[in-house]
Amino acid sequence: MKRLGSLISIPCALIIALAAYQAPAAVTDAKIETPVHEPGMQFLSKSVLSVIEESVFEVVTSKPVKDSLSYEKPLPLDLIPFAIRNDKYYSIGTAFAISPTEFLSASHLFDIGIESQFRDYYIRDRKGNVFEIDEIFKFSDEQDFIIFTAKGKSVKNTLPARESYTLNEQVYAVGNALGQGVIVRDGVLTSTTPEEEKGRWEWLRFSAAASPGNSGGPLLDREGKVIGVITRKSENENLNYALPVSKALGAARGLAVSHKRVKYSLVNTRKKKFVEYDYQAKLPKKFSEFNAEMTRSLKGFIGATHVSFLSENRESFFPRGKGSQNLLYSNYTPGFPSVIAEDEDGEWTPFKPKSVSRSNLDANGFFQYGELGGFIFIYFQKPDDMPLSDVYANPRRYMDLVLKGSTYNRSVMNEKIRITSLGDPVENFTHVDGYKRVWMVHVWQLEYNDSRVLTFTLLVPGGAVVIMKSGQTGVVNEFVTDLKTLADFVIYPYYGTFRQWEEFLKCGPYLPGAFSGIQFSYKPGAKALLKTARFSMEYTPELFPIADQSDMSLKFAFYPDKNAVVWDICGVTMGENKGNNNHVAMFRELKPDPALKESFQIRWGKIAAREHPFNGVSYTYEGSTYIHAPCPGYGKGTPSGNYLYTVRVGMEGNVEAAKIEKKLNGAMAVITLYE
Repeated sequence: MKRLGSLISIPCALIIALAAYQAPAAVTDAKIETPVHEPGMQFLSKSVLSVIEESVFEVVTSKPVKDSLSYEKPLPLDLIPFAIRNDKYYSIGTAFAISPTEFLSASHLFDIGIESQFRDYYIRDRKGNVFEIDEIFKFSDEQDFIIFTAKGKSVKNTLPARESYTLNEQVYAVGNALGQGVIVRDGVLTSTTPEEEKGRWEWLRFSAAASPGNSGGPLLDREGKVIGVITRKSENENLNYALPVSKALGAARGLAVSHKRVKYSLVNTRKKKFVEYDYQAKLPKKFSEFNAEMTRSLKGFIGATHVSFLSENRESFFPRGKGSQNLLYSNYTPGFPSVIAEDEDGEWTPFKPKSVSRSNLDANGFFQYGELGGFIFIYFQKPDDMPLSDVYANPRRYMDLVLKGSTYNRSVMNEKIRITSLGDPVENFTHVDGYKRVWMVHVWQLEYNDSRVLTFTLLVPGGAVVIMKSGQTGVVNEFVTDLKTLADFVIYPYYGTFRQWEEFLKCGPYLPGAFSGIQFSYKPGAKALLKTARFSMEYTPELFPIADQSDMSLKFAFYPDKNAVVWDICGVTMGENKGNNNHVAMFRELKPDPALKESFQIRWGKIAAREHPFNGVSYTYEGSTYIHAPCPGYGKGTPSGNYLYTVRVGMEGNVEAAKIEKKLNGAMAVITLYE
């Protein structure tokens, strides 16, 4: 029954994906019972109780029939009480009659304007008869009330309304507490408190107990007159809230009013946008029509807010904004998928999860994962017996593998049952980000609790980079737009064995645009050849042995190029295998902007002047020997003065200078620069 206040936040920070998202607390199953009194209270009269039995109803919605999930073992549904287990409906709240044909309830029960798999709502009487919500005549999400009719349902007796109230008088909270039947609990009308935004009306506060399921029920005085509509409960104390019933009964008939204060932000920036959403609709309307209209309106508003937020801040965001330069001139590539975010000093800096865990799979597969800003970031290394094409052609398989290496449970009473498969996604499409990287987008529906799992996936050699989020259906749908924006700020490594690279480069439609000019081939024991639009590089047995398990890392980064910022190759490392440090590497080094800090200027000065460690003289560091120098050879053209290429050779152990110098000279001899 707890509900959001009038200020809603729509950040791009998402809840942890694959957390055991459960149905809302108010969503339980029970049939309405004869009203029950709490011990020690002053009883309402029998005539009032009789009217309560006739005029107070459960609000219910149909349970999903389909379940796309698979489980480690059968669900122990027999642990659920018989009545709940065999009910076809979720019981979510309370409504009561205010005339022979009209009913009043709390609007938040119906999730008006929020996408959901729950589309049909009903009221249910004490005999178990259900009546579908028909037409809406009044609505306010700000004051949290809705007045409607139900198909085929009328009542003879209703609880009278009383517009006035007296502090410290005895009151009775009537409702479908915990979805287990209508009960009556007493307390005191303790106080009133102004509406949170501008104090335009006062909420009633009362001490009678209220539980999930009480929302929408009447708050009565000792004579059985309605003084309020129960809306929410206090988080930490037994002081619960109700709207004075006069506000609902006195509202304009034939009008729906929606008002929200919205705080909009993206997870990777400190900037925020505060806006107000106001919408009015003429009534009456059928429930489904009204809900669809409100959903379109709110979705359009959030989309427009997103667009205006980006437009207002575009010049201050990476890569245009102040604080971008350090990253643009560092050629930084992380070892784990990261997000470029604005830090406290206004610098745009890569952030990765503070803690990264690993789960091993069969056939050398594994995945690493960590939480960052409410997202789950995953690096997925496919098993050897899984073709890379399955990542885009068979998303169910890779998601099943993620579930195999993680713990994602469905709770049934106090038992946790492991979910082994989400089934096939209900939505599949691609998103090409601002740097022409192709993200595969998949959405899985979890019918049992109206939630979804969303993934944005990029192919990399041997596997994929995945961003994951889960939550209520409508929330996940809204975050697709934010993730499309956030995709432009994601950086990640491209590393794999020669065999994995060969397979990866055959996945044409799913490769980033920057790979359109990249060619790679190899023959074990012979040579490997990498050719790009900027350079070509051979890797020969004279350097190090060549085999299927030889490895290569292509270094991609954001950097300025011809008056624009590009995401392109800026280096390559080829090695004997991932088990040792024998390698050859080449880097595209940028001349720093004069405004950059001194460390950038010093590094560039050393490269241009061929000073240590860029002087072609070997040195040892942490058990390996290195040699590093600017590349002397250019093919077509000469360097512009804004960049230089350097070449580095690394070998394990303490290696003689002559031996590693020969390797460096051999590497430089098979490099051709095209820019």
